[in-house]
Parts: sequence; structure tokens; C-alpha cells
Amino acid sequence: MALNANQIPVYGITPKTSVGNLNAATAGAMGSTTNAVTVVTAGSNGCIIDSLVANTTDTAAVNLFVSIVDSAGTGVRPLGIVNVPLNSGNAANVLNVDVLNSAVLVGMTVDQNGKRIIRLAPSETLRVSTLANMTAAKNCYVTAQYTDL
Repeated sequence: MALNANQIPVYGITPKTSVGNLNAATAGAMGSTTNAVTVVTAGSNGCIIDSLVANTTDTAAVNLFVSIVDSAGTGVRPLGIVNVPLNSGNAANVLNVDVLNSAVLVGMTVDQNGKRIIRLAPSETLRVSTLANMTAAKNCYVTAQYTDL
């Protein structure tokens, strides 16, 4: 996208990380903030999430709803559902789940390097919840790497 003559480009230069921790009582629903856990809150100029991985200690698969919620906390924009196989990232030979994988969340924005990203507007949040309650005393972690703009 070309800039107008009076525009100055803005670059995110300081990488940040954050994590959402889901547990037994995080069952939600598509398009709802019920029991949703915030993974990222965008800064005053928005942010770009360029890595989003999920792993779990659960002995059953976890299905995650991924949504963008507006700055008022009421408008939910569902991105889709992601399956996290049992013990992903917690047992030998069971990999983390790349939530931004093009085969998982279809139709996501692609940056200039061909990598899937999520853009959040100022003060929007990226939230996750589970389709069903998880096993007691188990966790599912969703970790984001991002830059505020």
C-alpha cells in the first residue's frame, strides 16, 4: 500500500509476548465472550500478532474458539475453531499447534513475507475459549508474539 506524501510509516520494533491460560472452567461458545481468556490486548495504535501457538497438558483434545473482541468488550468477531491434540507441546513427538497455520484458520491476512498474521485495532483483544470444559487440573496455553504499532 502506498503512502500519501504527508504520511509517515509506523513500524513495530519491540517484540512482545503474552499468554492466555485456559483450564477446566473455560468452556465458551462461538461469538461469545463467556469464559473467554484474553491472550493479547492491543496498544493505543493497534498491534500485529505474527505468532500464535497452543499447547496443552490435557489428556483429551482441546478445541479452541479464537475471536477478536472490540475495545468496548461487546463486539465479538469469531476467527474460527482450532483443534489442539492431547498433550500438544507437552509430550515427546507431539508438537505445539500453530494457530495461524493456513490449514487451521483459513482466510487469515498474509504479510509481505507470506506469513499469516492477525491485526488488532487500538485496544481490541484477542481471546480464546474452549468448546467443552477441559479435564480437571489441566491447562491449555495460547502464547502470542506480537508488536504494538
